[in-house]
Amino acid sequence: MSVNDGGSALDAIQNILSVNEKQDTEVDSLEPGDRGMQYDPPELRGPRERNLTDKGKSYQLERHSARRKELKVKLQKQVKKIYDLFESLPGSQTLEKERDSLDFIKEDFNEAHRAYNELLEADDEKDVMYRDFDLCDREYTELVHGPRPPK
Repeated sequence: MSVNDGGSALDAIQNILSVNEKQDTEVDSLEPGDRGMQYDPPELRGPRERNLTDKGKSYQLERHSARRKELKVKLQKQVKKIYDLFESLPGSQTLEKERDSLDFIKEDFNEAHRAYNELLEADDEKDVMYRDFDLCDREYTELVHGPRPPK
């Protein structure tokens, strides 16, 4: 129906609105299976496994080794700092703050060691890194859980 056919524009708009309302209620009253084919998302794959080239692996080994060494030095400095604080008899808040800092450094060091160790292929390299890690871990554990080792 057009405005020129003798109907008013208001009648045309009301007609369109009533048709839209009727369609909306019809769709709402349908059962889920009656609405036609529903979209099923495709099976999503997980992240793909990365295969590093020799150059990429070399770069990653360098990067993780440097990060591990940096955190090892940071951990050792923090352990020494806390031992020095013991000698000066600081307040408990100072020791707690330094211990919390030590814990964060230790967590970072553990993660850096794990990432570096995953890239190593030879068992002898892994053994050397584990012994080094064990020494650092022992320093940390003795500081946090046990008496100071003799000088």
